[in-house]
Amino acid sequence: DPVWRRRAVVAMVIGTVGVAGAQTATFWLPNLVTAASQGRDDIPQRISYATLLAHVGTLAGVIAVPWLCDRLGRKRTIFAFYLLTPFVVAAAISGGAEYSRILLTYPIVFFFAVGVSAAFVLYFPELFPTRMRATGAGIAYNVGRILSIPMPAITGWIAKEYSGSIVAGVLFSGAVYILGLLAIPFAPETKGQPLAE
Repeated sequence: DPVWRRRAVVAMVIGTVGVAGAQTATFWLPNLVTAASQGRDDIPQRISYATLLAHVGTLAGVIAVPWLCDRLGRKRTIFAFYLLTPFVVAAAISGGAEYSRILLTYPIVFFFAVGVSAAFVLYFPELFPTRMRATGAGIAYNVGRILSIPMPAITGWIAKEYSGSIVAGVLFSGAVYILGLLAIPFAPETKGQPLAE
C-alpha cells in the first residue's frame, strides 16, 4: 500500500538519522576527551566524568521528549531536536577539543542527540495500522540501526582527511541531521489522532 510504504520510508530516514547521530556522539566522546587531555595521566578518569555528565543529559532528554511530544506534537518535537543538534555539536567542539567545554556542553549534546530517540517509541507505532504496527515500527528503527553502522568509520575517515582532526569528523556527524529535517515534512502528525486499524 503506497500510504504505508511512504510512511515506512520516511520513518526509516528519521530513524536512521536519529540512531546515527546518537551512536556517533556516544562513540566519539572518549576520543574527544582524549584529544583534549594530551599529556595528562588521568585520561580514564576524565572520560568517566564526561560520560557520566553525558548520561545525565540523555536522561533529561528522554524524560523531556515525551512531554514535549504531548504538547508540541511528534513532528515538531523531532524537527526541533534535529534542527538544534548540529548547532549544539558545533558549539561544543568548533573551537577544538577542550575538556571544560566538553563537560559543559556534552550533556546538552546528549540531551538532543540521544534524547530524541524517546520520540520514536511514541511516533513510529502510531504511523502504522494494527496488522503491521510492530513490523512497521521495528523496521523504521532497526533499519536505522543497520544503515548507521558505517557512521563511525565515515567520521573517522573525515577526521583523518582533515589532518587527524576528530573535531572535523564530529562536526560532519552533526550535519547528518539535515537529512532528517528534509524527511520530516513528508511525515504525518499523529498527536491526538486515533490509531489506524
